[in-house]
Amino acid sequence: MTKINLQAGQLDKFLHQNGADIIDEIEGCLLDNLLCYTKHGATMAIYERYINCWTSGYYIEISKDKEEANRIERDFETLKLTA
Repeated sequence: MTKINLQAGQLDKFLHQNGADIIDEIEGCLLDNLLCYTKHGATMAIYERYINCWTSGYYIEISKDKEEANRIERDFETLKLTA
């Protein structure tokens, strides 16, 4: 599994470069949380990450491995149930 921190302004370019389709969305405080599938068969969860009281960024988990992809989806669904 690959884990990435990303600035908020870089998300559109990151999604385009990975050919990502947004499958699900959860409203966050400043930024939304996203579940995506890429054109290369990877599952990707994009979470809002606190930087300071005025700024958020993104924390991303991405994997092509089936077990890790299932865990990414389960964790996202768990967040959705608690939101």
